[in-house]
Amino acid sequence: MRIWLGILLALCLAAGARAKDMSTLYSDEELVNWGIVFPGAIRKVHTTVIEPALVGDERFVVGKITLLFPLRGRNKDLFEFYAEKDAVVLPIQSLKFLHDMIYAYRWLHRGGYDLGTTFEYVNLLKYRSAASFPGKRYPRPFVALQIPHDNLGAPLPDPNLGDGFNSDFRSALYFILVHEIAHIALGHTFQPPAASSDAAIRNELKADVFALDMMERVKVDPAGMAVFFTFMAQWTPTIADFPSTAAYQRYLKDYSSHPLPGLRVKYISAYMHNSPHKYLGGRANTAENIAKVQETVGIFFRLGEQIDDPVLQRKMKEIGQKATLASIRPRPATAR
Repeated sequence: MRIWLGILLALCLAAGARAKDMSTLYSDEELVNWGIVFPGAIRKVHTTVIEPALVGDERFVVGKITLLFPLRGRNKDLFEFYAEKDAVVLPIQSLKFLHDMIYAYRWLHRGGYDLGTTFEYVNLLKYRSAASFPGKRYPRPFVALQIPHDNLGAPLPDPNLGDGFNSDFRSALYFILVHEIAHIALGHTFQPPAASSDAAIRNELKADVFALDMMERVKVDPAGMAVFFTFMAQWTPTIADFPSTAAYQRYLKDYSSHPLPGLRVKYISAYMHNSPHKYLGGRANTAENIAKVQETVGIFFRLGEQIDDPVLQRKMKEIGQKATLASIRPRPATAR
């Protein structure tokens, strides 16, 4: 993780935009194919890993929850995971994008390439319209980042990749699933502006803590959460996307159901820092493994600092606006 920390933090906060229709990123046919893969695996995790780890009233509430897998979310956005009534909604488009980005990140890391291209790619999607690309379609992650893949959008087998991708993807999925379950279990309102900005942030903090506690119970390494939050932080609206702080605060209150202010990310950092031995993911309680957890803690803290830095956000927005398909081709890492 030390290898990619500096690059990750240097490019982790390009500004976001409000919900954006990304339906041209993947074809319906491709999503239907992946709709055969993801739901079964996630339902198995829910029933064989998450549910047995529940205690007390959690069993009663969570036992009623249904998992839904539409091809796309209601806004057709990228990171569009949400809860509604007694259902957790995990769109195939969002799952596929998360899968592809984490795989690309690990593939580039293994090959000694600059990880910054993954972040620049997310920025490129954010600030360009589909009409500006060939066929008026957004370029898929594996195409844009030149990751070897087949005609079904699956990465080609790479025996040298190791377990890094599987571990990170599993970590991100567990967090997302349990975070959304928590919103239902804790009785949170699902649609803004039903809750104030402060209330929405409190709800996110409570759901984050619930998810972290569950990851401790099932012994899942939270390191993949850092990769997920970094990509999400780039896509989520920040103060750099608004004419004033007041306008940004209005957005948080009126539009954002999953606000991502620096406070939220630093809270995760502090919560893990207080008990690092709980987040070893089944590894031995050794000084070396505790140091790895603290490394993840540090990533979250610095990410939180950068989310609240308007100067850096505006700089990252400028980088994102200038990104091109040519500029995000694999390139050697400048420092490793």
